[in-house]
Amino acid sequence: MVSVAPKSTSMKTFVRDCILLITLTMSALSGSAQCAAGWNSATINWDNLDYLTRTGNYSAFVTNQMRDTQYFTIGVNRVKVQLNTIATNGENTINTAEAGAYGTGSDVEYNGLGSITFTFDDLVQNLQFSLFDIDISQVVTVTAINDLLAPLDITMSAVTAGIITVAGSGTTTATATAAAVAAGNTDTRGTLNILIAGGTRGVKTVTITFTGSPGNTWLSDLTACVAGNFPNNYYISQRPFTGQPAYYLVTPDNNSVYLFNPLTGVSDWLFSEPSSPWVNSMAYDHVNKVLYYVMDNPSPVSTNRSLKKYDFNTESISTVVADVTTLGIPLYDIVVESAGAAFYNGSLFLGIEGTNSGKNSGRESIIWRIDFDAMQKPIRASQVFARPADNGSGTLTHDWGDFTIKDGTLYDFNTGNVGSTSQFVHFNMQSGNATFFNTNGSPAPIQAGQTWNGTLYWTGGQAPESGRVAVYNENGTIGPKITATTTACSPPWVGRAGDASDPFRPKSDFGDAPNSYDPVPMEKATHEFNCNLRLGLTFDREWDKTPSADATADGTDEDGITTVSVLPRGVVSYVQDVRVFNNTGSNATLAAWLDYDGDGVFEPTEGVTRTITTNAAMQTVTLAWAGIPVSLPVGSRTFMRIRITSAANGMTVNNPTRWYSNGEVEDYTVHVQVILPVDLLSFTAQAENNERVKLSWATGKEVFFQGFELERSIDGLSWKQFAAVIANSNGNDHNTYQFYDENPEQGKSYYRLKMVSADGSYQYSAVRAVDIKRANGGIRLLPNPVKTFTVVTFTYDRNETGALSVIAANGVQVIHKPIVLSRGLNQVPLDNLRTLAPGVYVVQVITPGSTMSRKMTVQ
Repeated sequence: MVSVAPKSTSMKTFVRDCILLITLTMSALSGSAQCAAGWNSATINWDNLDYLTRTGNYSAFVTNQMRDTQYFTIGVNRVKVQLNTIATNGENTINTAEAGAYGTGSDVEYNGLGSITFTFDDLVQNLQFSLFDIDISQVVTVTAINDLLAPLDITMSAVTAGIITVAGSGTTTATATAAAVAAGNTDTRGTLNILIAGGTRGVKTVTITFTGSPGNTWLSDLTACVAGNFPNNYYISQRPFTGQPAYYLVTPDNNSVYLFNPLTGVSDWLFSEPSSPWVNSMAYDHVNKVLYYVMDNPSPVSTNRSLKKYDFNTESISTVVADVTTLGIPLYDIVVESAGAAFYNGSLFLGIEGTNSGKNSGRESIIWRIDFDAMQKPIRASQVFARPADNGSGTLTHDWGDFTIKDGTLYDFNTGNVGSTSQFVHFNMQSGNATFFNTNGSPAPIQAGQTWNGTLYWTGGQAPESGRVAVYNENGTIGPKITATTTACSPPWVGRAGDASDPFRPKSDFGDAPNSYDPVPMEKATHEFNCNLRLGLTFDREWDKTPSADATADGTDEDGITTVSVLPRGVVSYVQDVRVFNNTGSNATLAAWLDYDGDGVFEPTEGVTRTITTNAAMQTVTLAWAGIPVSLPVGSRTFMRIRITSAANGMTVNNPTRWYSNGEVEDYTVHVQVILPVDLLSFTAQAENNERVKLSWATGKEVFFQGFELERSIDGLSWKQFAAVIANSNGNDHNTYQFYDENPEQGKSYYRLKMVSADGSYQYSAVRAVDIKRANGGIRLLPNPVKTFTVVTFTYDRNETGALSVIAANGVQVIHKPIVLSRGLNQVPLDNLRTLAPGVYVVQVITPGSTMSRKMTVQ
C-alpha cells in the first residue's frame, strides 16, 4: 500500500516516493533492479545457494563464526551477512507468500530478536528485498548508510494491507509494526517490500532490526545494481600463435598434469605432484601462470584440507593455504577431495563436496570464490553456487564431475548417480538463475575443459570411454568423441581424466633477435618442447619472445653453435657448424637464415636447409652459404637464425617465422670482419707427460693491443677463463708466447685464446683439443699454488687403502698419512701447510699398484 504523506513532507517528496513505489512494483514484476549506465542488475538467489546453519549434519562442520558471518557473491560484488543474536534455520521453501514480492523459491528463515546486517564490498544501488511472515506483534526497522556513513532513505511497503503498519517510508528509518494477528506462510499480508535507492553514491550497509515479539521471518532474494560486469573473452590472452592448437590442462587418474589438445586428444606431461596419488580441482590463473589444485586419496583423508599450487614461472610446488577452513569455508566428510575448480576474473572458484559415504547428509555441495591480494595470497572467500549433494536418504543428487566458467556463466558438470540425477547446469552468476539439462547418464557429465575462445569440452568419460573427449554443445549434449593419447616424451595416460582446467598456452622456445625479424606478433618463430629434437644440449622455454639488441636474451640455452663464425666482406662463402639432436625416429629439417644484407629481415634468399636423419647421439652439421655478397661495414654486426623441426612439418627457407609443434630456434649475433690490431700467426695446445698442457702461440705486429684471455672448456660449449697474458706491445713484427696449464682437466678438453684490443673489442682464436690420459685419473690440486690449504682430487677404480705424501725439493718427506681409497672420485684435504717453507713440493698418492704425483707450489 502507499502511505499518506505526513504534513511535514512536501508534495515534491510525496511524488518522489510515489515514483519510487511505482518503480518498486515494476521491479518486482520484472524481477530485477532498474540500473543506470555502468551498473548491472545482480541477484543473490537462495535457490542456488546454501545459507549455513549449525543444525543436523552441518553441526559438526559449521562453526558459530561461519553461521553468524557469511559471505555471498552478488554479481562481481560481494556482501557480508552478519547476525547479531538472531538465529537462522537456513534457506527453505516453507514460505510461499511471494505474490508481489522481490523473489520466489527458497528464502532464508530467521527467528528470534536481534539484527541482520548486510555490508557490501562495493557500493550498490537500488537494493531491493522482501521480508515474509511479519506478524503477531513483530516490529522490523530498516536503516542504511553509504560509504561516508550518511543515512539513506528507505522505501518500505506492505504487499497486502491488513496486518502491517509502515511508518517512516521515504525517510532514513522505516519501521513496520505487525498487529497481534497471525499470518500463515501463504498469507501476503505478512509480506514486506524494501527498496533502498542509495542516493547519489549508493548503499554500503543495511541493518534489519527485529524487536517486539519474537517470531519466524523469511528473507527473499536480494537484487541490486552493482558496478561492473563479468568479463567476456576472459581467456583471450591465451590465444594460441598462428597454427598452434588451443590447449587446456588435464590430469588422468594419477598425480600428473598434462597439456591437452582436445582436437587430437594428444596430451603432453608437464609436472607431477609427489605427495598425492591424484591431482584434482585444478584451476589455472593465466595472468600469474599458477595452477591451483588439491590432492586426492583412494578414500578421503580427514586432514586433507590444503590448497596447493604449481608455479609455472619457477616450476615449483607450494601450499597456498594449509587449511581452507581458515578462510571461512566449511569442509565436510570428503574434505577438499573429489570436487572441481576454475579460475575466472582474477579469482579461484573452488568446489567442496557436501555428501558423505552414506549419501544421507542432507547437505549441499558449494562453490566458493577465493580472492587474492597483490601478493597472490588468499584473503577471503564467498559463496557463489550450491546444489543439494544428496536426498538425505541414500541417493546422490550432485557430484562435482567438474565445472568451468565462461562469460559470467558457470557450467556445472554434475555426475550425480551417473544416471537419473546426472545433469549439466548452467548458472548465471549475474542473475543467480540456473538452467538444468538432465542427461540420465547419457552422456555422463565428467570433466569440463575450456579453450581460449570459449569452446567447452566434455573430457574423460567413464569406462569403456576412459580418456575420451568431445565438444560440449552447451545444451546438454556432446559432439563426437575421440580418444586421448600421450606424446613419446610423456608417461602413459592412466585411466580416465581425473580433472580438466582452464585455457593454457604453454611455455615455448622463441627467437631473441630484434623484433624486426619477427614482424607479426602472433607469427613469431616459435617451437614447443620435444625431448627428442633440439639444437645443442638444452632447450629454452619462455612465455613469449624476449628480444634483445644482440640476440643474447636467451642466455646459455643458445648452445647449438659453439663459436659463431666471423662474416667476411665481398662475395664470400660462409660456413657455420651447428650441433643438433634428432632422436624422433624420423627425419628433421634444419634451416638457417643469415641476414647478410643487414636489412633486419630474414629473407628466403638468405636461407639454407639440411635434412637431419634420426640418431640417438648429438650430430654436428655444417651449413654453408656460397657466393653471397657482403657489403656491410667492417666491425658491424648482423644476425643469424637457426631452426630445427620434424621434416613432416614442411619447414623451408620461406619459414623464418611461425609456430612449429616441435624443435627449437636460436638467434645469434654475427660480427662482420672484425679487425684487431694483432695478427695471430699460430696457436697450439699440447699435453706434456699427461700432467700439464703447454699453450704456444705467435703473433705479428701488435698495435694498441691489450692481451690474451686463456679459456678452457670440457665440452666445447661452456668456457671459463683460467689465465690472462699481457701483450708484448714492443713493436716487434713477430711475437711468441708460452703458457702452462698446470691443472688441466682429465680426458678431452678444449682451449682457445680471446684476443682483446685496448678498446675492449675482441676475437677468438681457433679451438684446440687436448686429451689428458692419467692412470686412475691422476691428481689435481685445488688451489695450486697454495698458502695454507689445498684439496687433492683424483679418481680411482676400486676400494682399498693407500697413503698420501708430501716431499720437499731436497727429497725429505714432510707429510705422510694413510688415506682410504674409494672407487670413483676421491678428495683428500691437505691443511696446516703454513708450516712449510715457500717452494716447490711433490704431492704423491701411493696405492697398492701405482703412485700418482703432482707438483705443489707453496707461497
